[in-house]
Amino acid sequence: MFMNRRVLMAIVIAVLCGIAASACTSTDQASSGITGAMTATGGRAGTPDSPATGQILIWATTDSTPATTVGLAPRPLQAIATSGEFTVELEPGFYVVRGTELGGLVCGEVTVEVAPREMTKVDFLCQHR
Repeated sequence: MFMNRRVLMAIVIAVLCGIAASACTSTDQASSGITGAMTATGGRAGTPDSPATGQILIWATTDSTPATTVGLAPRPLQAIATSGEFTVELEPGFYVVRGTELGGLVCGEVTVEVAPREMTKVDFLCQHR
């Protein structure tokens, strides 16, 4: 019942190759999406900038043409609450992203392209008068 050295060596190599392959694939899968911040600025003189509380709304679009939410689906693909910074994982493609502060102030709306395995930076500045 002694195992042949060649068979034993083949089993060891197969196990090591399997471990190496799984290690490579687990670290290779970077996510894609958007990341950024929504900041409130302005207001009374001397008021410092601060993280803005609100929502990030995301609609899928077909190309990079500057778009607005007019004509897009009535409901966004995603709506996430934020208290300043945000990160959303998305499939690669084009998206219209809107930052809206609580109370309805639209802080900005941009069209972005999300590339595979990259996080696209999107920042909004909510200007208070």
